[in-house]
Amino acid sequence: MNIERISLSDWAAELPETGHQVFHRPELLELLAEHSGTDELTLYAGWKGDHLVGLLPVFINRNPLGIRTISSPPPGMHVPYLGVVLQPTSPKVRKCERVNTRFTRGVLDDLEIDSRTLVFLVNGPEYTDPRPYEWEDLSVDTSFTYRLQIDGRSAEEIMQRFSKSRRREIRKGNDLDVIVEQGNRADTRRVFEQTKARFAEQDEYYGLTWPFVRGVVEAIDDKSRTYVARRPDGEFLSGIVVLYSGDTASFWLGGVRAEYQHISINSLLHWAIIRDIADDPELSGITNYDMVGAGEYRLSKFKSKFGPELRPYYVVNSGGVQMWASESAYSVLKNVRTWFQSTPTVDRSD
Repeated sequence: MNIERISLSDWAAELPETGHQVFHRPELLELLAEHSGTDELTLYAGWKGDHLVGLLPVFINRNPLGIRTISSPPPGMHVPYLGVVLQPTSPKVRKCERVNTRFTRGVLDDLEIDSRTLVFLVNGPEYTDPRPYEWEDLSVDTSFTYRLQIDGRSAEEIMQRFSKSRRREIRKGNDLDVIVEQGNRADTRRVFEQTKARFAEQDEYYGLTWPFVRGVVEAIDDKSRTYVARRPDGEFLSGIVVLYSGDTASFWLGGVRAEYQHISINSLLHWAIIRDIADDPELSGITNYDMVGAGEYRLSKFKSKFGPELRPYYVVNSGGVQMWASESAYSVLKNVRTWFQSTPTVDRSD
């Protein structure tokens, strides 16, 4: 297998239409590198003959203490997963495993990981075999997301898989005068600010900035939508930003808890997203909705009522790195790094 470091333009040419995450898109990788303060964005591609079989973007940082961090995605940027894109040339298990193992070993050899390297790779649900990383003495943890399968069914057919209480809530919500619609860029900012305020209320780290969020939705303007709910007088209640890539719609930001006449606004927002995926001709290629949030008990109770499938995804780390990888700890690490190296903060505020 031939493994090379490639440019962003080559990455754009090689990225397949499906089987990857929205943040694998080259314009978003570039934004992530810039706004996360990454020292080096390295893009790996593996070929078997003339056939591309693997891709992996990694974000590399070095601090004055000699510790190197290798991540995909960079922590703190609210990217649920990134990691490996595997495209084996044969469906046979033995050949798929060989491609996966050789690609993994080749990338890790080139990265020269040692005891002073922290590794944190969050792979999407499409990457189903993380064993080669364990065979290379890295740790693998399992996390979970929810995927709602659309597969050409109508919105009403999909609703039949919802829990009885969720169906009842949505039907009651449809009888209310609350407005649920697609919003504009100003609404996207309202979703961002509301989410930021919610994190502050809970004393949790929130690493996003409006310039980054704005950059994402502008870079993939035709592949993002902001859904908002308003009172009859137009007052903003809550909203969700959805990103689209390949055959998947993905929840990204928002969903701050709100109610209107005892009806969950989030139920109505998710229903609007699902209904559009099922019925909007512009979204005809989308076959599933990644709802995220299955790993937290409170969120899982809410989202499981939409009848999604529970899907695992795998987190690769260098052991003991979980604390570093958490967003709050990463905030401290980033601040220390900034203090030592005087790394400028990206600021493109209006």
